[in-house]
Amino acid sequence: MKLVISRYWHNPTIRVAVDTEGIELETSIEDVVKAVITEIGSPLMLTNTTQLEKKAIIALDTVIRKIKEASTQAIV
Repeated sequence: MKLVISRYWHNPTIRVAVDTEGIELETSIEDVVKAVITEIGSPLMLTNTTQLEKKAIIALDTVIRKIKEASTQAIV
């Protein structure tokens, strides 16, 4: 197992596990929530729940993509 410190958001720790079946990336739920909130941006720009839902889905997709990207860059 290796640890990756992401340069995104608040520098969350990402754990990487490699075995014969594949590669797994893991981070805490708290780090994911903080990253999603950061990616959503200002809540003042959201006028209803539907907008929030759409922004949250896009933000979560971005967070997952950036976690994958960060894991290939800096291994501590």
